[in-house]
Amino acid sequence: MILTRLFHSLKHPLAPLFIGTIGIILLLPSLFAGFFGDDYNFYALIFNPNNRHILTDNASLHDLFTFLTSDRQRTQTLIDYGLIPWWIDKDMKAVFFRPLSEVTHLFDFYVLKQPWLMHLHSLCWYALLLYAVYKLYATFSHLRPVVMLGLLFFAVDATHAFTVAWIANRNAIMASAFIVFALIYHHYYRESRQTHHQLLSLLFILLGLLSGEIALSIAPILFAYACFYENHGQITWMDSAKSLAAPALLLLAWLIFYKTAGFGARSDGGYYLDAIGQPLQFIHILIERLPAAINMQFQPVPAFHFPGLETFNQLSGWVMLITLVAGSWIMKNRLYNFCLVANVLSLVPVLSVEAQERNFMVAGIFTSLMLATVLYRLVIQLRFRLTLRAIAYIIGFGHLLASFLLTPIYAYAPRLLDNPGKFRALSLPKDLSQYHAVFTLGNSVFDASKMNGVRYYFHHTPFTPIINLTALSQEVSIEFNENKLMLKSEQGLLSTLDLLFRNTQKKPFALNQHFLVGRGCKLQINELTAKKIPSTLTLTCEKALTHYGFFITNKTGEFIPLKKH
Repeated sequence: MILTRLFHSLKHPLAPLFIGTIGIILLLPSLFAGFFGDDYNFYALIFNPNNRHILTDNASLHDLFTFLTSDRQRTQTLIDYGLIPWWIDKDMKAVFFRPLSEVTHLFDFYVLKQPWLMHLHSLCWYALLLYAVYKLYATFSHLRPVVMLGLLFFAVDATHAFTVAWIANRNAIMASAFIVFALIYHHYYRESRQTHHQLLSLLFILLGLLSGEIALSIAPILFAYACFYENHGQITWMDSAKSLAAPALLLLAWLIFYKTAGFGARSDGGYYLDAIGQPLQFIHILIERLPAAINMQFQPVPAFHFPGLETFNQLSGWVMLITLVAGSWIMKNRLYNFCLVANVLSLVPVLSVEAQERNFMVAGIFTSLMLATVLYRLVIQLRFRLTLRAIAYIIGFGHLLASFLLTPIYAYAPRLLDNPGKFRALSLPKDLSQYHAVFTLGNSVFDASKMNGVRYYFHHTPFTPIINLTALSQEVSIEFNENKLMLKSEQGLLSTLDLLFRNTQKKPFALNQHFLVGRGCKLQINELTAKKIPSTLTLTCEKALTHYGFFITNKTGEFIPLKKH
């Protein structure tokens, strides 16, 4: 009864505006989330005059999304300054072409200046995305309750909150909005055969590609549209194939430019994979990641709350996929079939990186509409089957309740996650110019990468080499011996999280292997654990250790000087 009334209330003319407003209100805590992660480094890259040594000459506007290049000298410089970990695979690459997103960030820092205004800027893009999603649903479904319920599921989805609240992640929102408009105008073109609709679709595809790589999802989405949405009783398969020629040529031209200009991502560790350059590895990892990604979309609570359940997520994902395919046979609904295929295929491009909910925004567009279609069928068309209606209540209200409760929390989460790392960065002395380099113990790999960015944002101090040796602190045996520092931990000095940046099966650590760090210092591996993780490291430097700063985290999480005894 309640869901039936909800469906009827969603027919109100102002329902889209009301739902969109709810979605934005739930995300308002993001206005107070401040900077997080890459946001600090963006600020430093734009304003710090001393960062020229890490800039490149690629086609991006300001290198905001240039993380790791094939230039080993630049990679070594990043290691020396502690911007990337010392054990990183130097063949790892992460260089992204997102000029339109860069323009919005330059606008942030030069015009808006205040973090809360930058978050408001991101909320405006999310509002545009909600409008695009509404137009898409209204275009593809004639059932207004389905359109509105789908919009409600999407607008309040808790997995979107962190993406919206992280300023540096705005590219995902922008790219998603543009490719939704691209799909809408592609549909208009197929219905009207008017050239200006096709040109607008191509324009939005291009804008999406210039915003973020997530826009590549438009390729499998248009394929799904041609195969599963178009009425092949009236349209020939050849005609459907021809309609994909122009988008395919645009995507091919963009890929050729993207690769020849040196953009792309790859690693032997699997964190980033090049689907074109590493096809066999990509297929292998796709089989592993795809079911987990499908399952993550239907969980009301994001998967990062359940670490260590990777196998369960994969098995649940296969069960979910089988259930969805069975639903296609039962529903016999063209829109459902299109949404199912578009959802699964749109995940393929984004699974070249570790499965994360923040990369599933495009896939979520089809998940929400598919879920609304199923619930409408269960509640309205099968109203006398009490068991199915009970399932609909559980799915519908469970999902919405979790979203309403969790979205404001996740919208503020960047602030909560950022505070410990920011606290540690600012606990170091403001002036570190007396040290040739600074070495720390007890900082996480991600917090360590933003140390200089945080310090520049708050103190405008020049970049200083701040190298984190290990995330451990109290568990490490420390010994100073003449001009050497020795670290030892029986459990190993690197964690599972640390090893995202190095595939130890393909590039294992070795005894006596050394790594250059901090401009004139060398780390050497003296012992390994049974799992071949460094358990004893020796740091030696060209200068006496008195020229270097050594700090370790205490029980309150702040850095204190490491006593040399």
